[in-house]
Amino acid sequence: MRLRVLAVLSAVLPLLVAPSSADAAFWRLRRTLCAESVGRIAHLTPAIPVGCELPGCCPGCSDSVALDWHLVLEGDPIGEIELGFEGLAQDELAGLKIEGQAGAMEGGRLRMGPGRSVVRGLRLQPSGRPAVATVSFAFDGAELEERVHRRPRQSSPTGELGRLRLTVEQKAGTTIVSEVSASYTVRECPRQRPRTDRIDLGENDGFDSTVVLVDGRREDGCVNDETWRGKDILYVRDLLESRQCRGEVVVFSDDDAMQVWMEPLGRAREGEEEDPAHETGEGPEAVDSSVAARDGEGDDPAQETEEGPAPVDLSVAARGWSEQVGERLSVDLAGGRRTVPLVVWTAVPEERVAAVRRRATNDVAFADMVLNRSNCGIGVATDARFMPALVDDEQIGEITRLASLVSNERSCGAVAELADDPRRYEEGALNVYYVDAPIAAWHCPTIDAVAIGAFAQPGTLSHQIGHALSLGHVSGTGAGVDFDGDGEADFSTANIMWARSKGRDGFAEGQCFRMNVNRASLLNRSNASPVIRVCPDGIADAGCPSLALDAFPD
Repeated sequence: MRLRVLAVLSAVLPLLVAPSSADAAFWRLRRTLCAESVGRIAHLTPAIPVGCELPGCCPGCSDSVALDWHLVLEGDPIGEIELGFEGLAQDELAGLKIEGQAGAMEGGRLRMGPGRSVVRGLRLQPSGRPAVATVSFAFDGAELEERVHRRPRQSSPTGELGRLRLTVEQKAGTTIVSEVSASYTVRECPRQRPRTDRIDLGENDGFDSTVVLVDGRREDGCVNDETWRGKDILYVRDLLESRQCRGEVVVFSDDDAMQVWMEPLGRAREGEEEDPAHETGEGPEAVDSSVAARDGEGDDPAQETEEGPAPVDLSVAARGWSEQVGERLSVDLAGGRRTVPLVVWTAVPEERVAAVRRRATNDVAFADMVLNRSNCGIGVATDARFMPALVDDEQIGEITRLASLVSNERSCGAVAELADDPRRYEEGALNVYYVDAPIAAWHCPTIDAVAIGAFAQPGTLSHQIGHALSLGHVSGTGAGVDFDGDGEADFSTANIMWARSKGRDGFAEGQCFRMNVNRASLLNRSNASPVIRVCPDGIADAGCPSLALDAFPD
C-alpha cells in the first residue's frame, strides 16, 4: 500500500446515481472506499463527453463554439487525478490551453493536483461519437496508512479517514453545458475478525515490526516461546486458562524497552510449580490493564447485541487468559530503550587522543545501532562521555601494562586497584579504556572495566558490552556452541558474541532477553528490570528462551 497507484478506467461504477434522459449532462457519483484497498482497485469515474450527447442540451452551441472545462479537485488524502482525452486529433490536443493546478498536456493526458484548473479550447464534434475524457484518481497510499495508525485508538475502526471530490463544469461562455462530480469517502473498513485471542501493541510510534514470544496453554498442551510478528494487532489463536502452564508474553521492538507480561499471581492452578531459580519479579508497570474494548474490534460475535457488543470484560492483563474466545492483552511499547552506563578513557599519547576518540565514537555508535537493530530494547548513548585523557606517561604506561597483564593472564585481579582511583575510574558505569597495548580486548566484570587494544575490530566494543550484560562466547572452542545438541553450531560467525570474528552485526532475541533480565547484567546493578532471572547461556526452559532463539529479519 506504500505505492501510489493510478487506476485505469474500465467500466461505469455501479454506485453512479443514474441520470434520466432529461438531465443526462448532470450526474453525481458517490462512493465509499476502504483504506486497505485504495491501492489495489480502480477508482474512476464514468467517461465524461465533451459537450453533451442529447440534442438541445446546449442551446445556441455550434461546432465553432469553444467549451471551457472548469475542474475543482478538493479533499484529502489525494495525490492527483489524471484526465485522458479520447477522440481528439493531435492538433486539437495541441490547441488546448491549461490554467491553474493542472500540468502540461502529455500524450493526451493531463495531471492535476488539489485546487482549481481550467481547460480551454475543447469543441463539439460535428458528427459521430463525441470526444470523451476518462478520469482516474491517484491516492497517496502511504499517507492513508499513516492516518490509519495515527488515528486515536479509542475511535471507531470504521471512522472516516478522508474524503475527496472532483467537479467538472463545462461552459460555453456563461452557459453551463454540463456539470458532473465524483465524491469518494475513505474509511478504515471493519475487517473480518477471526475468532481468536489477540495481543494489542500500543504506543508503537515508529510502527516498527516487533518480535513477540508467547507462553501459555493450547488445546494440545503447554506452548513455550511461540514466535509472532506484527506492528499493532497480533491474532494469536485461542489461548486457554494457563493452569499448569506458564502464562507470559515478551515483546521485542526497535526504539523501545523490552516488555514482559506475566500472568498475575493467583491464577496458577493446583499442581503448578514455579522454578525458584528464575527469581521472577512482578512484571512491568508498562502493561496496559485497561479493559475498555475498542468498538467492533475482536469482540466475540456471540456477545453482540442490537446496541453493539455487550459489556463483556475481554481484557486479560489483570486476570490472565481464560476459555473465552476473543480476549485481548494490551501491551504498550512506551518508555524508550534502557541505556548502558558507559564512560570512555583514552590512555594514549596526547597526539593520538583525537584519533582514538573518533575511533571510540564510531565504536559506541555501532554498538548502539546493533543493539537497536536486534530489537534488544537497549542503547548506548551515542554522545558517550569522554573522561579526561590519561596522557601522563606514567599513567599511560600503567594502564597499558595492566591491560597486557590481564590479557595474558586472563585474570582481573591485576586491575582491581583501578576502582580505588576516581581519577581513572567512575563507579556505577562501564569504564572503557582505549590503549595502545598489543591486544584485542578484555572485560573484567569484578570492576566493570573493558580494555580496547590495538588489535580490536569495529565490533569489539559491542562484544565486550555483551559480556558486561551477562553474555558469554558463542564460538565455544572454535566450532561454535551447540546447546541444543543437534550437532551444528547454534550461531554463525556474524553473531556479536562470536570471539575474534569479522563482520559481526547482531544479537539473537534469546541473547537480548538475558541482557535485560539476568541478575548479572550491568543493566540490573542500579536500575533493575521489573523481571529478574538467572538464565545461563546453555539453559532453555519455560522461564528462559533458548539463547539462539531468533526471528530474523529483525
